[in-house]
Formats: sequence, structure tokens, C-alpha cells
Amino acid sequence: MTSRHSRAGVAVAMLLASALAAFLMWVLRPAVPDSPTLRFSHRLPQGMDFPTDVYSAGLAIARDGRRIAYVARDLESGDTHLYSLELNEFRASRLAATEGASSPFFSPDGRWIGFFASGKLKKVSIQGAPLVELSEAPFGGGGAWTKDNFIYFLRSMPGEIWRVPAGGGPTESVTKLEANEFVHFSPVTLPGSNAVLFAAYDRAQTTSVFLLEPASGDRSLLVESGDTPTYAPSGHLLYAHSGKLMAVAFDSRGLQPKGTAVPVLEGIQGRQWGLGDFYDLSDNGVLVHVPGLGGRPARRLIWLEPGGEPDPSSKNVERYIDPSLSPDGRRLAVAVGGDGLQQLWTLDLMRDTLTRLTFLEESAAYAPIWTPDGRRITFSASNEIFSVAVDGSEIPEALFQGGELYELVLPTSWTPDGVTLAYTKFAGFRSDVWLYDPGTNPPTQPFLATDADEGQAVFSPDGSWLAYTSNESGRHEVYVTAFPGPGGKSQISTNGGNQPRWARDGHELYYIERTSMMAVGIETRPVFTPGRPREIFDRYWPLEGAVANYDVAPDGRFLIIEPNPDEAAHQEIRIVVNWFPELKRLVPTDP
Repeated sequence: MTSRHSRAGVAVAMLLASALAAFLMWVLRPAVPDSPTLRFSHRLPQGMDFPTDVYSAGLAIARDGRRIAYVARDLESGDTHLYSLELNEFRASRLAATEGASSPFFSPDGRWIGFFASGKLKKVSIQGAPLVELSEAPFGGGGAWTKDNFIYFLRSMPGEIWRVPAGGGPTESVTKLEANEFVHFSPVTLPGSNAVLFAAYDRAQTTSVFLLEPASGDRSLLVESGDTPTYAPSGHLLYAHSGKLMAVAFDSRGLQPKGTAVPVLEGIQGRQWGLGDFYDLSDNGVLVHVPGLGGRPARRLIWLEPGGEPDPSSKNVERYIDPSLSPDGRRLAVAVGGDGLQQLWTLDLMRDTLTRLTFLEESAAYAPIWTPDGRRITFSASNEIFSVAVDGSEIPEALFQGGELYELVLPTSWTPDGVTLAYTKFAGFRSDVWLYDPGTNPPTQPFLATDADEGQAVFSPDGSWLAYTSNESGRHEVYVTAFPGPGGKSQISTNGGNQPRWARDGHELYYIERTSMMAVGIETRPVFTPGRPREIFDRYWPLEGAVANYDVAPDGRFLIIEPNPDEAAHQEIRIVVNWFPELKRLVPTDP
């Protein structure tokens, strides 16, 4: 068997070598009319995938089409790194000191790769020169490196496009958020012009493509529904929409589309929340993309026994996020994405019936949690916290606003008496734990607000303790503090931790460490004493966002959301050489 596998491996390697050699010849030779289009792919090693969350994703190709940069994740450790693939090689190389990298992009000459990691905009040489930090970028992404040696990038979320000299220096804002906009991303500069293309994401979960002329500050709408714009030297504007790559002829002088956009490629994988898609294009017509179903892949609900054994009856498949079990464990509140705004639904777990709860028209709904009596659901929309009756007898009632328009708030837990709500407040570059109590003045007050990021706070079943996460040590760990205080804090996790959840009896605290579900025994008398963390099962599921993707039932089972197994893991980059003739055939640029 070993010999047969070896012969098969040699055959595969020879085929790959032939494909890559052919590719290199096409890239390096002068353009010839009617040259055929060549397609092949690069697969990641077993046990790795492309992360699709907002802060880790990324794929780029150098302008000369010879090198690809991408972010890949080790499914066992959960670590992400930046990889570089020269397209005459068989294997990508991992770039040193790039743990946690996202959103790579190339310098115009292809010798440097810009990326984001650890709250910084950085660049690394493909030849191994020391890494260089260029700017603060707490929630950065979407860089574009221009020929005049500036880098345009998203510095934070919420936020607009900024720019910095590629050699380092002062930053300056380029775009300005307008009413109801949340973030600007995916900047692109047009050749021979100072104009900047960018995508804007608003609180109704709509992305649009704009063109900005920096000298005048004027901006114009180019695409009403799309993201990740790219200008192709073939005379086209490309952008992504609902998992499709769209193209329209573009007047580079008048800076306006010509005609109607049409789909030119189906199945582009997107990032979480629709903030960018996995494709890029070189100046000489090499297209790279990760195949997928867009930014909101289908996921299924699955029950796991306390030891991690799955319940084979788990079958609900939808675009689920943010699961929250009712106090009696018989119903589930969940946010469900689709072609329109994300809405809240309830699922009767006994009858397997899904009922829509919200019908919002201007903002998406997310982060549902139940009140302790099981009669109402608290959730977030835009920068407000709402409450709605579970029986659907009334429209949602606004409880409070988060503050400024760009200060997001996510409810996380009610005290057992239903009096006090813990929530995460995102303001600027930080997140803190705040409390809402209508009987206090003011009703919203900070509870854990330091120079570190705190969040994901959940009350113990008796209301005497609050578990939360903080990165005060340099990475996110799980802590517990007395409530309402005073008192110190106890660190629960020992090797990183997120998404804490209490057992219904309060004697255990669960959290996620990379891909492992961890459990810690809790004793509260005579003093609070946590036990040693132990792994109870290991299972990969999406950990994006600030809300847990699992919950714990009264009987000790876990209800988790995981990728639909019918959708293959994102492990392949597809490469299309000499794509411009095909693009021009699909979307003619001549009148």
C-alpha cells in the first residue's frame, strides 16, 4: 500500500509541476492575441484552512502575477500565519513573525507584503528582511500600496480609510463616515488618478462601492450593492456581490461605470458580515480566488453530550449565529442571515419549528439573550439594545442607546432577578463591560473599564459572580470577579480563553481554548476557588465575533453552531491565467 501511495504521490507531483511550469511560461511570456486561458489550483496541506472571520482573512496577488500571499489557519492550534507562494514553487512558505496576520497586500514592485497583526499595520520583505511596523491599526484591514509609496488602509472598526507613507510616518484620514455608515474598507487607487475606490458598510448590513476624489472631497456612488472593488487594466470595474464576482465596463477618464454589471464568476468565498471577499487580480490578468458561498456560509445546530459525542439527529441547517437557549432549554433564540437583513428567530426544539421574531427594516438584529423568566429576548440592533416579547405580541422596545453612533453595544447576560443587564460596549479602539439597570441614575454605568479590552460577561446562576474575558495579559483569558463587588478577580483559563458559559448549577465554568471546550470546577465556599482547566472535547467550529457560538442546556448538553459538513472546508486557491480575454468576451468595453 505504501508503494502504491508513493507512486500516486509522484504522479500528482508531476502533474502539479507541469501545471506550474505552464503557468510560469504564460506569466512570463509577452501577451499574444487569442492565447488560451489556463486554470489550476493550490491546495492547503491537510489540517489547514482559510479563516473567514473579519480579522483573520486575506488573499492577494502581486501586480506582476508571480506571487500570492494568503492567511491560513492551523485547525489544531487555531493559529493563523501569513504565507507566500511563488507560482513556480510546489509549496508555500510561512513568513516569520506573522502570527495573527490578516489582510495581506503587495507593494507595487512585489518585494514587500503589507499586513495587519497585533493591532498594527506592518510590512515584511519577501527576501527575509526584518519586519517593519508602520502604524497603529487596532482593528485594521484592507490595505492598498500605491506607486507614490503611500498605503491606504482601514485603521479601526468602526472607522474610515486612512493613509500612511509606506516607509512610516504620520497618518491622515482619507474618507469620512456618513450618517448610518459603520465602516469603510477595501480601498483601491485608480492608475493615473488620485481617485480612491472603497466599499462602505452601513448599519442595515448593506455594502456599496464609492469613488472619492480626495482633492475636492467629493464622492460618488458607483455600485449600490457590492464590496471589494478592483479596477482591472482591461477597462473593467470588478466587485463582489452575494458570492459572485461582478464586472462592468469602466470609463477611467470620466470615472464612471458604462453599461450594466454582469456576473463573471460564481462562488467567491466572503468574509464574515460581508466585509470583503476572497479574490484578487494582477495587472497582467491572473485572477485568484477561494471558492465558496459568499460571506454567510450555512451552518448547522448540533447537540453534543457532555463528553463531546454528537447527537446524530442534529439536522437544522441555516445561516445561524449567536445561539441562546431559553432558561428551560426548550427553545432557542438565534440570529439568521439571508439575502436581506439578519433577523432574530426562535426555534422550538421539541417541535423543530422555526418562527421569525423580528422584522427590522433599517438595521440587522444580533446577540439575542433571554430574560430569566423566559418571556422576553434582549438583543442588539445598530447602537441600541432592544427587548421583544417571545410570543411576538409587540414590536421591539428600545431599552437604551450605546452612546455615539459608532459605539456598538452587545447584551451578554441578565442577573437571575432580571434587574441588571451586562453588556459589551465597543467605543473607539476598546471594549468594556457595562451594566444597565433602569433603577439607577444613570441607568448605564461602566463595570469593567480599563486600558485592556473586556467583554463577553456572564453572570453565575446565583448572580454572585461575573465571568468575563480580558486581554490585560497580552492575550484573551477568562476571569471571574465578585458581583456587585467589591472583590478581586480570579483567572480561570491558563492558555488563552474566550466565550465563557456557566453550567446551570454554577459548579463549572466552560470556555473555548483554541478548538477545545474547556471546563473548570468552581467552589465558592468558604472562598471562591477555581479548579484546574481540563479539556472535555476538541471540535472545530467558528469562533468569529464577540458573541459565543454555543450554549449549555439544563441537562448539561452543549448546543453549538458549526459549519455545515456538506460544505467543504476552504482549502483551495483557484488560479486563472490570461483571464482578460474571457472577461472582455463576457463584458465588452467597446460601445
